[in-house]
Amino acid sequence: MNVRTMIQALIMATVMCFGLTVSAQPAAAQNVRVVIKSIEASKGEPYIDPKLNDLRKQLNQPGFAGYSTFKQVDSTSFSLSKGKSKDLRLKNGKEAKLTFHGEANNLARIGLEIVGSMNTTLRLSKGSYFFQAGMRYGSGILILAIKIDRSEERRVGKECRSRWS
Repeated sequence: MNVRTMIQALIMATVMCFGLTVSAQPAAAQNVRVVIKSIEASKGEPYIDPKLNDLRKQLNQPGFAGYSTFKQVDSTSFSLSKGKSKDLRLKNGKEAKLTFHGEANNLARIGLEIVGSMNTTLRLSKGSYFFQAGMRYGSGILILAIKIDRSEERRVGKECRSRWS
């Protein structure tokens, strides 16, 4: 590979990353990726499903006192654009609706409605979980662990900026 080819490859990579970064910035502010883990919590022998290892510390907190068995019964992820909603059927048969209301002060505002039970607005920092618990399920309760991830476009743009700076 000669010097001219190397320079052309470097210019092409820089242009691609710059283009991804520029096009990603407006989209990142308008889109979020939502991850929801549905967890059955019950009383019994202490057990945390290996699929929930990233939540082990939170599940052992006093907020879940009285429950010692935690099994993941469902997991889903999807992207939401500002002002858009996603309807879900929960494992206990109830309907839920999540709506992305936008971002402010590094917090995503997500509307959570469990039809016939509750309607609230969550303020979530990216990467942290919010737990909605209390709905009866099986021999215990259903816990929704809701997390907002950085959008894919924002992640790619950030990687390119750090790589070429």
